[in-house]
Amino acid sequence: YQRRVRGCRKILTRTKIRIYQAAVLTVLLYGCETWTLTKKQMHRLEVFHQRCLRRILRVRYFHRVTNEEVLSRAGICSVETIISSSRLRWFGHVVRMEPGKIPLKLLHWVPLNGKRGRGRPRKTWLECVRDDGRTCAKNETLSVREMTGMAQDRSEWRKFHSWRDLFRDADHSND
Repeated sequence: YQRRVRGCRKILTRTKIRIYQAAVLTVLLYGCETWTLTKKQMHRLEVFHQRCLRRILRVRYFHRVTNEEVLSRAGICSVETIISSSRLRWFGHVVRMEPGKIPLKLLHWVPLNGKRGRGRPRKTWLECVRDDGRTCAKNETLSVREMTGMAQDRSEWRKFHSWRDLFRDADHSND
C-alpha cells in the first residue's frame, strides 16, 4: 500500500483516500466497538491516522496545516469519532437482543466475589458508551438507561449515532 498506492502520482487523491479507508482503517479499527481506550492509546491512533492522511495529501509539517484542516481536506472524521460511533452502534445492537442472549447478560454483569485491586478502577465499557452518548447528544446528563430506551427504536438510534454522515467524499485533485 505505502509505496505502490500512496507514492503513485497517477492515482487520484480521492482514490487513495478510499483505498486508505477500505484497506487501512478497517484493519486498524477491527473490533473497536468493544475497546475501552486510554487517552494515550487514543492519541497514538489519531497520530497514525493523521500521519497517513498527511502523506496521502502530501501535506508536510512546514505547511503548518492543522489536523482539522487535514481531516476536512480528506473528507474523513477522526478516529475517535469512528470508534465512539461504532461503540454506540454495538450498544444499540446488544440492547435490542433477546433477554437470554449472552452479550446482553454480560452488559450489566458484575462479579459477585473477588478483591478489588489497588488504585483507581479502570474505565468500563458502559462508562465509555455513556460518555460517547453524552458527546453525541451534547447532553451531559444523559444516562445509560435513557440511551437503552432510545436504542429500542432502531431508526432513531441510527440517526443518533450515524458516522456515515461524517464521511464525506474527498473531492481533491491530484496536485
